[in-house]
Amino acid sequence: MSVGGRKISNLRYADDTTLLASTRDITIGGCKVVESYVYLGSTITNTGGCEDETRRRCAVTRSSVEKLTKIWKDRKITKNTKIRLMRCLVFPIFLYGTET
Repeated sequence: MSVGGRKISNLRYADDTTLLASTRDITIGGCKVVESYVYLGSTITNTGGCEDETRRRCAVTRSSVEKLTKIWKDRKITKNTKIRLMRCLVFPIFLYGTET
């Protein structure tokens, strides 16, 4: 493993791994360690938190609602139909991958 260009092979204690978590430029086995990435539609972070995933899901959901603006403004479409569209098209985007 290399950290900042230096090779490290002796990681035995928790403070050693904490030191690694605070560094930015980490390479393990030729692969660069990143802070976060999207995998199968979910944001994976190296901290294990879900705040970034929740923010991203909210943004994607908001975007999908904005794409349906013509439908929301159309007076010919009943309120019941709009609610059904919201439940079928928008809610699954927000709830994808969540545990219930």
